[in-house]
Amino acid sequence: MAKIELYFGHPQREENLNGFENVVCNQDINFETAVIRGFQDLHRILTRRNVDNDTFFELILICGFSIFCQFPRVTTGVYRHRGFVYPKIVIHGDTCINKETSKRLFLSDEYINYIGTEMDKEFDYEYFGFKRFGKASLVNDEVIYHLGNKPHIFHEGNFIEVKEPKSA
Repeated sequence: MAKIELYFGHPQREENLNGFENVVCNQDINFETAVIRGFQDLHRILTRRNVDNDTFFELILICGFSIFCQFPRVTTGVYRHRGFVYPKIVIHGDTCINKETSKRLFLSDEYINYIGTEMDKEFDYEYFGFKRFGKASLVNDEVIYHLGNKPHIFHEGNFIEVKEPKSA
């Protein structure tokens, strides 16, 4: 199954840094642990459904692109960079389901970057980018390119390997 990881750093605004420094002092933990715990707490809030049964991630796509969809499962994790540990978001899948048509919609690079930058703006965890893992899902009648005897689609300037299409 394909997944997408969005990479974040620690908060940048002074008031948020001061809040984490207070947590470090009060709980006797290091700064990295405080940032990761704060990010996990934020994730629990963002994945809660509102009265319209939408999560933060679904609301972001509604606001930014007028896409009403059911978003795939989202979890948190950590990654290492130059000896430091930072938080990340993991989207388990590369498609969402349109709530009006029930058709699958590919989560484009534009959508993913929009989610990351909005989280940066709203919650001050510096967004560093994303990376796709695994083979992508075919959504509709796309042109399939065979590179190295493996099927790929061309999407936003990149070739992305896809799951082998089932023959009829």
